[in-house]
Amino acid sequence: MPACPLLTREFRPRPKVVDGRGRPGDACVNQQPSDRKVSTNMRRPWSAVLSVLIAATPFLVSTPARAAALAWECDPGYSCYYTGSSGTGSRWVAPYAGCYYPLESWLRDNISSVTNRGHSRATVHLYNWVGYWEEIATIAPGTSVSYGSGAYANNKTDFICIDS
Repeated sequence: MPACPLLTREFRPRPKVVDGRGRPGDACVNQQPSDRKVSTNMRRPWSAVLSVLIAATPFLVSTPARAAALAWECDPGYSCYYTGSSGTGSRWVAPYAGCYYPLESWLRDNISSVTNRGHSRATVHLYNWVGYWEEIATIAPGTSVSYGSGAYANNKTDFICIDS
């Protein structure tokens, strides 16, 4: 095979040769990536994108069954707090027993449902500040609670305590 000229930014047409099977090939062995023959997949990038979208479709489609499966998602041994009703919306997981104040700004006064999957003594207490700490809800272990839009405890929690 002939040697390639020094690689420069200027365009230099290269001679084409025929390989042993009678097909045209490049004359240079040490080509820059931009000089290489473009593969079929690179010529049609839309086909790669389309195949990825088709493969991901089951994960992109939100069905009631899939949403219900994700609702109340919380690992055993933890309590989880949701901004939406029935264990939906954004979720915060309490990392351990104890009291949490101040809550993160996105969660403060924005809890609409709680699930307590803690051990048998891990009762959750929710408090609201009204000039003093008013206990607005107590959630026993193994219990999930969803506060409707008219419920007193909906979107009022400022402080959380979990018994150990």
